[in-house]
Amino acid sequence: MLRQIRQSPGFFIVATLLLSLGIAATTLIFTLVDALLLRPLPVRDPQNLVQLFELQQKRPAEPYFDYRFYKQLVAGSSTLFDIAGQAEVTRSLERRDTAERVHTCAVTQDFFTDLGVSPALGRLLRSGDDHLAVLSYGYWSNGFGRNANVIGQVVRLQGHPFTIIGVAPENFTGTTLDSSPDLWLPLANQLDFATWPNPTLDTYVVEIIARLKPSVSQAQAQSETGAIWSRYLRESGEADNASWLKRGRFSLQSIAHGVSPLRDQAKNALTLLQSGTGLLLLMVCANVGGLFLARATTRERDTAIRVALGASRRRIFGQWIVESLVVSGTAGVIGLFLA
Repeated sequence: MLRQIRQSPGFFIVATLLLSLGIAATTLIFTLVDALLLRPLPVRDPQNLVQLFELQQKRPAEPYFDYRFYKQLVAGSSTLFDIAGQAEVTRSLERRDTAERVHTCAVTQDFFTDLGVSPALGRLLRSGDDHLAVLSYGYWSNGFGRNANVIGQVVRLQGHPFTIIGVAPENFTGTTLDSSPDLWLPLANQLDFATWPNPTLDTYVVEIIARLKPSVSQAQAQSETGAIWSRYLRESGEADNASWLKRGRFSLQSIAHGVSPLRDQAKNALTLLQSGTGLLLLMVCANVGGLFLARATTRERDTAIRVALGASRRRIFGQWIVESLVVSGTAGVIGLFLA
């Protein structure tokens, strides 16, 4: 087999290069499609996970609601449970003699418990925690060199100390696919960063995620939650002023595969792109198959001599199979490396 390859290196190089490029392109696009369209969130029972949105014409879906509404929803919903809130903010982090901008996500008390996420190191945030922080796996790797002694270290966010208590699992980067927090901290500690007198959490906005209760449909939950939202607007006075005219339509959407504005904008394009790369790989395989047929034609005399000397059809067929496996296997390794 190696002798055959040495006798015609051009064929081996061209066939391997064609296949590797086709495999690399297909793998790269499928990785993107899998991350945005196919892969469920790495949480417990992602199929019943939903998020609240406000829809307005010609604008992206708005995921932010008043914290006061979040409290009313927790107290009054009979169709949702494990209701959690989160708010993402970029802040300055000081550690030792360095400072950098980090992406923080402030979460309600039982955020990680509600999602069913387990720590990679230490523990995660829970009810009653104060001035504690959980690192993302990526930030732990890049910013702390995967140092297991990170637990107990103190970092300062805009001058306020937070003690690191754990590291999130590698596959969990939050519920939004297009961005990943560097660390999570208790929502109550948002008050530390307020620049106005007598701040309260009611003045903040949060993204609200929840789970559908068993035997409750998404339509039933949307109907009840929309009614709670409308009642909240009336009680807060928004339904009686001009801001009501700017309000959009309430929507409860499944986030089993996470939230991604990029996916919403490019879903059809990604599907077409995946189909196109699949056709490209099929064309590459057909071309390489044509090269093998042409090679078989040029080796017709050699094959006839082998048959005359007693080689069986099975042995000759096996030789071709092994040669094609060598080419495809080499191309697969190179293609994955390129991808």
